[in-house]
Amino acid sequence: MENLTAILNIDPEAQLKSFKKGQILQRAGDSIASNFYVKKGLLRSYIIDSKGKEHIFMFAPENWIIADVEALEFNESVQLLIDCLEDCEVLIFNKDCLFNTNFPKEKIVKHGPFVMNTQEEIRAAMKEYGTTQFGGWPWLETEVVHTRDKGRFALHSNGKEELK
Repeated sequence: MENLTAILNIDPEAQLKSFKKGQILQRAGDSIASNFYVKKGLLRSYIIDSKGKEHIFMFAPENWIIADVEALEFNESVQLLIDCLEDCEVLIFNKDCLFNTNFPKEKIVKHGPFVMNTQEEIRAAMKEYGTTQFGGWPWLETEVVHTRDKGRFALHSNGKEELK
């Protein structure tokens, strides 16, 4: 609760509001982005791609802060949707609180594509990747190889195949 107190000390206009499960707090395209401190419940941020598929950016359980930081920092329109996965109590506060409050920071360790909190977690992730390749590789070969008769081609993100 010390984070909540710190926010209230910096931003006396912060508002504590209740939201129902499924309620959207922030939509893509909104002109004003907000910061949300989760006092109770669970929030998530996500985008919806051009095909209508949701891509989750992060979850925010109790005592976490969630925001579209790029929209806040660069005064851009909102890209991340934020909604309630449970009934929530959320403190909505000014963006300056993120930069004026000394919130505790988690230790971050990185190695190649792996980002964790400890060196032990990095080693465990590397071991798991070496063993299972995070779900396995469905082909007999470890390389991505196409037959020689396939010729040159490009596979676009929209699914279109272009042959040369």
